[in-house]
Amino acid sequence: MSDVLPGFDPPPPVPEKTEDHKPPRIQRRLLDQALLDAGVHPATKMPLAGNGKTCGDCAMLRLKQSQWWKCGTPDPRSKNHRGDGRDMTKRWPACIAFQPKDGDPT
Repeated sequence: MSDVLPGFDPPPPVPEKTEDHKPPRIQRRLLDQALLDAGVHPATKMPLAGNGKTCGDCAMLRLKQSQWWKCGTPDPRSKNHRGDGRDMTKRWPACIAFQPKDGDPT
């Protein structure tokens, strides 16, 4: 018995997963690393500050709903006016919008 109904084309073959295929979260990490290597902050899309500080040292970093780290600096090029942008990682190098936390001498 055939799986093809009369008058319909057979379904396309299912591509086999190759070893090059990576889950979306791994693809995102690789893209983030490529941006960092190019000197661009993955979340703000601003140049990196190069001051040795990280996002975790920045006063603009805030915790949203006790779950996600967000940057208080909006991306002026963003078309998403309702959201807070993408999640941050505290270990990322600081961008040029870096502001020291209160009590931080630098």
